[in-house]
Amino acid sequence: MNWLRLRAMREDDLPWVTALERTAQETPWSEKSFREALTAGYACWVAEVLSGEDPATAVAEPVGFLILLLAAGEAEILNLAIDPPHRGRGLGREMLEAALEEARERGATTVWLEVRVSNQAAIALYQRSGFAIVARRRGYYATREGAREDALVMQRELVR
Repeated sequence: MNWLRLRAMREDDLPWVTALERTAQETPWSEKSFREALTAGYACWVAEVLSGEDPATAVAEPVGFLILLLAAGEAEILNLAIDPPHRGRGLGREMLEAALEEARERGATTVWLEVRVSNQAAIALYQRSGFAIVARRRGYYATREGAREDALVMQRELVR
């Protein structure tokens, strides 16, 4: 039996998180960027799949992470990644829903994010979770080749 658990990201998670980030992002965050997010008090989570008969004694395998910024009644999803072998199993959706609930509990009424126009899987995930495209930022993201790629700005209102 498998369960998904979200827990607070720790300093000792950063090498794994940074390695996953390099596989997931065209222009990845550095370990220093993740450390700064932790230090600044952003909501930083690691998702773990627990395998075994009992969650209390199950073996935990990290499978993803999420970084959420909360401020002034709004939230922004800054980064979300799932380890490639675990994609397509609904884990990203579960992490996203947990982040939306956390934002709601902390008083946010609106959640924002940016996503590369080429990242169709993420766009579909966000749309299924109630996000709407509200703007396009031309040339927002750098690519590995040194070119620029547009970002879609997406927004979701949270119902209390």
